[in-house]
Amino acid sequence: YHVGSVSISGTKRYEPAELLPYMVIKQGEPFSFFDKQKDEAFLRELYGIQGHFFCDVVGEIIYQPNNVVDIVYNVGEGDVYRISDVRIHLEGDYTKERVAL
Repeated sequence: YHVGSVSISGTKRYEPAELLPYMVIKQGEPFSFFDKQKDEAFLRELYGIQGHFFCDVVGEIIYQPNNVVDIVYNVGEGDVYRISDVRIHLEGDYTKERVAL
């Protein structure tokens, strides 16, 4: 199979045209399931860095005639979460001197 087209839907934070140049799968190249997984991981990590910890990315494969597939990455961004107050409780000399420091 060869890739006919690659598209991204469901994004609000980024325009699809901003993300497509960074994707591993390109139009006209042979299709690889592992490259599709890399692109999904890239999108999850990109949104995770921005605070979208429950981002959901599903790469949909649409089979076309003549051994061509179209790939649509459906992105569910989810809510943004921030960490505000981190409290470390140290107990015992080993934890205090070896782990925390």
